[in-house]
Amino acid sequence: SAFSRVEDDNFYIFSLKNNRYFTSKWNLSLGIWNFTFYTIPMLSVLHGDHHVNSRARLVELLQTATKNGLQTTRFESNQMTPALFESEFGSQSMFGNQNIFVIENVFAGPKSKKKDALIELINTYSDSQAIIVWESKKLTAANLKKLPKA
Repeated sequence: SAFSRVEDDNFYIFSLKNNRYFTSKWNLSLGIWNFTFYTIPMLSVLHGDHHVNSRARLVELLQTATKNGLQTTRFESNQMTPALFESEFGSQSMFGNQNIFVIENVFAGPKSKKKDALIELINTYSDSQAIIVWESKKLTAANLKKLPKA
């Protein structure tokens, strides 16, 4: 659905269309609701020659997501198959869970049909799931063009 709600005592997470979220929390001392609005990009690619900086940015994004009540799921691309990908991402979409997926080193290693299939699935599911692709190296322009939604 376009709108969902997750409740935890006096804290609520609302999901709107296009990965826009807002949280509300009851402020006991003031007796009011505090609202925070934020948007999570559908597809983000973190890469570059500064490995430490890109990893720090990934950690920062995941901490923000966790702070706002979203779950994170991480995968190393060499352990991921197209079938596992569709199983994980399809079940998340079907049940409306609010999740951010991190897939590491999609472009590492030699060109293969498996890698091409994973890239195609990332493009497909990034319409409905927040996905972060993290690479330990700088990607070429040709590789970045394979993820046009980023």
